[in-house]
Order: sequence, then C-alpha cells, then structure tokens
Amino acid sequence: MDKRAEFETGAGGGNLQHQPPRVSDLVNGKISKFTIDALLTMLAKTGKTAELNIRA
Repeated sequence: MDKRAEFETGAGGGNLQHQPPRVSDLVNGKISKFTIDALLTMLAKTGKTAELNIRA
C-alpha cells in the first residue's frame, strides 16, 4: 500500500483527528506547518514510535 494512501483525508484524517487540509499538508511533506508535539501525537495514533536524540 502506498504510504500516502494511509493518510488520505477520507480515512487517515479521522484517525489522526485533523481536518483534511492539515492531513494534506502532512501527506505532502509540509511538516514545518506542525509542531513537534502535533507530529508526535499523530505518529502515536498510527501505532508507531519515535526516538529523539539531541546532541550538544
């Protein structure tokens, strides 16, 4: 399955609890429009995890 299809506004939008234009931004790679918190929350709703490493 195409990764974009997983987040199509009809199905993924409901799962991610965001309006279709926001899901479209996400699918089209416009992640600068989202906060880190919002991205991590949406990621968690897909059942995926993230790891963040910060170096000084």
